[in-house]
Amino acid sequence: MSSHLINVILLGLAFMLLYTAFHATTMLAQSVFEGIKNETINGTNFEGGGYISLGIASACMAITNIFAPVIISILGPSISMFMGGTTFLLYVLSFLFPMIWSFYLVSILLGIGAAILWTAQGTYLALYSNEMTVSRNAGIFWALLQIGYLPGNLFVYLSINTETITRSTRYPLFAVFSIVCAVGLAFFALIIWRTFIERRQSNSQLSNKEEKITMANIAETLKIAVRLLKTRNMLLLLISFAYTGDSLIFTDTRKRLIGLHGVLLGVGEILGGGLFGFITKPKTSSQRGLIIFIGFVLQIVFYYSVFINFPFDSPAKETNSKPYFEFDSLTSQVITFIGSFLVGLGDSSLNIQKSQLPQSILPWQLLTYIYQKVVTREDIYAQVFVNHLTEIKCVIILYSTPGLVPHWNVVQNYTRNIAIACDREYTNDILLELLKKCVPWKQKLNFCGIDQRYITPVIEQFVTEKKLGNYEILTHIQFELDQSVFLEKSKILPSTVPEGIEIRQLKSEDAPLMVEAWKYKSDDLYSVAQAKFCIENLCSMGAYRDGKLLCWRLLLYDGSFDMAYTIPEARRLGLSSLLSVRLTAEIFKRQERVFGYTALNNRNSLGLAAKMGFRETGISDWIQFEPTDTCVKNDLYPHILKSSI
Repeated sequence: MSSHLINVILLGLAFMLLYTAFHATTMLAQSVFEGIKNETINGTNFEGGGYISLGIASACMAITNIFAPVIISILGPSISMFMGGTTFLLYVLSFLFPMIWSFYLVSILLGIGAAILWTAQGTYLALYSNEMTVSRNAGIFWALLQIGYLPGNLFVYLSINTETITRSTRYPLFAVFSIVCAVGLAFFALIIWRTFIERRQSNSQLSNKEEKITMANIAETLKIAVRLLKTRNMLLLLISFAYTGDSLIFTDTRKRLIGLHGVLLGVGEILGGGLFGFITKPKTSSQRGLIIFIGFVLQIVFYYSVFINFPFDSPAKETNSKPYFEFDSLTSQVITFIGSFLVGLGDSSLNIQKSQLPQSILPWQLLTYIYQKVVTREDIYAQVFVNHLTEIKCVIILYSTPGLVPHWNVVQNYTRNIAIACDREYTNDILLELLKKCVPWKQKLNFCGIDQRYITPVIEQFVTEKKLGNYEILTHIQFELDQSVFLEKSKILPSTVPEGIEIRQLKSEDAPLMVEAWKYKSDDLYSVAQAKFCIENLCSMGAYRDGKLLCWRLLLYDGSFDMAYTIPEARRLGLSSLLSVRLTAEIFKRQERVFGYTALNNRNSLGLAAKMGFRETGISDWIQFEPTDTCVKNDLYPHILKSSI
């Protein structure tokens, strides 16, 4: 099991425990206050309200969401989640000894903490996911999270045997919930520890560089949040958010059945997480829209069942009023519980689809490296442009060869690499807009690993129509290796090292020899500086005889498996195969996917890839662009929203 998957599972377990207590607490809140409203506490009657509390929390959460990215950029997602989770524990503890002032104060803290918790969760999940694993990871997280509905609500169902929740019932209930919350916080502490260990290991292998957070970064993040709030898509999303919040009032207030309602709701959420996260895996916006529409229909069925089966004033208070249709007790409960299951199933369809991203392997692996600080933003002078900060349909990443460009001020003097990912249906509008506004067409460009080949003709047409310069398209085969396949293949591949041969990690002084023998070498792309950077900071393997380098393989800074060569006198010794197996094992310790590219006519590389279990996943294009002297107006330089790394 990969370390990324372990981190996702730990994240899901932490949220499961936290929400085991929180879900049950929020469902019981109004009923608990109905039970204690006549209790005398500190000489006064308690008049708190569960709906007022959640309203305060929701308002504070909405406001704090604007500032949450700044907090997370300073503290990091793991520490931020622990801090946010602590407020949930305080909220549950407040039910043991309820006082109006403290209860509403904790409600404010809960709203602030929830905003930080969920923003950090999204950052953390994205950090350990790529376009191939994001659906799986979101499904795992969502299923584990919704399992939290089951034990807490089942405990409520079994523990409450009276119509009124008295002090003797309340104490053991919330004592147990508080302990469960504390265990959830312990899992968040474990996540912090794992993050610290991963960062320390990374710093021991990589250049020890840290990106400092400045007031300018914070101010820019706040500006981005405000601009995002004004966008058309976000204003439209406010309608759906309001709809989601309004759905929280629909709960059965018959004490004992609250728990059973929560159990069935959780079953629907869990099955939906598996169905919409693992089985269907929609790839286009229309497919995702269909799933969201199905979820909407399921929830409308639930709301109609509430309309005909519940008294009109039941969400606000205990009531004996008659519903719209009078069913017998058994029929009424069956309708209620079927509705509970359907609303959970429908709710999960929306939440799973939030995590879908345009698919392309190289851009997302490169972004993963940057976020994990395997490669820092300053190493490759990275700029990331997106069409939208939450509804990402198109991404353009500008970056330079590491170790070569001396300073941001002279980036324009060197060839810039470009990685692009874009959904097909947005190539004729969003992609064209980003190409116009974000790409510095006055300098040499190298469009890398375009596996979404419908993007290539868009770039060709754009360059040709605007007479920007000359370009050449190089076509490569893209291949990828599954870890399970590799483990099986490694058992039968040769592992014996020939006599007199030493296999070890490459050294920086090997870089000039490697580049000299490399077919694709150049001054500003495959350079000595790049080779040194990859040797010093990433995985590499070399075969030596009497100190002389005979064969080598290394991992490039964009995450691809590349730069393999054997000098003529050492060929047919099986060295390339030995190095590939050992290097692949090291790469799998660092990332979940091992991928690479090779020329269409490179039979040796294709044969070795097949021997190791690599499968061809498609054809990718590399476009080398060189501008003409009078090609572009000044207004084509980047001037749109730039994401913060």
